[in-house]
Amino acid sequence: TGQMTSFIGGNCGAGVPRDQIASLFVGDLHPEMSEFLLHQTFSPFGPIQSVRVCRDRVTWRSLRYGYVNFVNVADAESATDTLMCQDLLGRPMRIMFSQRDSTLRTTGVGNIYIKGLASSIDGARLHDTFSRFGKILSCKVVCDANGSKGYGFVHFATFEAAEEAIKALDGMLLDDQLVSICHFKTFEERQVEPKVMAQDSGRHYPGVSLYVSNLPYSFSEQQLSRAFSPFGSIISAKLMMEAGRSRGFGFVSFSTLEDATTAASVMTGRMVAGRALRVTLSRHNEQKTQAEKQDSSSESLHEEISTC
Repeated sequence: TGQMTSFIGGNCGAGVPRDQIASLFVGDLHPEMSEFLLHQTFSPFGPIQSVRVCRDRVTWRSLRYGYVNFVNVADAESATDTLMCQDLLGRPMRIMFSQRDSTLRTTGVGNIYIKGLASSIDGARLHDTFSRFGKILSCKVVCDANGSKGYGFVHFATFEAAEEAIKALDGMLLDDQLVSICHFKTFEERQVEPKVMAQDSGRHYPGVSLYVSNLPYSFSEQQLSRAFSPFGSIISAKLMMEAGRSRGFGFVSFSTLEDATTAASVMTGRMVAGRALRVTLSRHNEQKTQAEKQDSSSESLHEEISTC
């Protein structure tokens, strides 16, 4: 299981009630990121109550996310606006206010999917381009070892902001490349039957799916999403149901293989309500590379399915 280590920023914020602290979630951190460097990066924006990097309790390996707790909300907002998607140890940070109510994060409301991005568009450019439409909770350009994969996500605080962004930029040119933008669709909206999804769980959206089994039967999809959300950008979380009741297993889809692999390594064996979770990459992902080589039409099919 994971835990947090803290670097307390001197006497800054001493005696400040906890509910008045502006807490920032900082994701996509380099594995070698330390509390000291994180504090050093954010401290120019104002007094900090504490800095935390989350690590696995057993291996002490970084989980690649942490929290920066400012004393003042205005300072946290300034840090977010300035540092969003900026590189730290060679990796662009994903920054958002920590949400005590996870509903905004897990429902997908306000979340949009952008494809056709030019390789020159990074997270910072994406944030700058879309920030004029409203408050952004998080944004990310999905990358692999070769750079941008040509698509990304922007999660707005409101549906209205997302709608305005789509109306203004869908079908427009960004860095001389036509982009397609649509609202992110949940599993329910896609109306994917459980049997089909289990056979080909990653086919209906970009990303990497994890098969999660031995779940408590009382576990909800919101709890499933919340349990895996610290490891990266979640595209969807789905429980397999029968007669309205959970069958004790489901799927969680991440936007990148790295995030999914980290989640699997950390969450496998974790005890939840007395049950040890079993987490593996779905069979679709294991067979994806070979299937794409054998079927030359797979790319066009993916494009058809992904069309907004």
